[in-house]
Amino acid sequence: MKTFLIAVFVGALGVFGGIRFEEMRHARQDVEQLLRSDRRDQQYATVISLGVLDALEAGHTDKAKSLLARQLAIYHRSYQNREVSLPENQRLVPQIEDVSVRSAILREELQKPK
Repeated sequence: MKTFLIAVFVGALGVFGGIRFEEMRHARQDVEQLLRSDRRDQQYATVISLGVLDALEAGHTDKAKSLLARQLAIYHRSYQNREVSLPENQRLVPQIEDVSVRSAILREELQKPK
């Protein structure tokens, strides 16, 4: 009987260890995917920043404004109906709309069809 209980205990320990191992493997994959996603987001922001900075350095302020306005309009179109669930201090659509009052180029980008 004692041997049986030890075998059951060792078996349960093995099953539990296997489950934990599998959970850790998935957690590692999730972290790696998050890091890849973060890198893509940072790379995208860097490409936009490079284009805007280059345009500004060349004295092409209208081109820089156009690049920025286009990105804001893309975000606005994509998330204007989805930001409702975010806390108010994280919502960008109202801020984009506020700036469009002062920015003709942003207003123009927002009015373009999708």
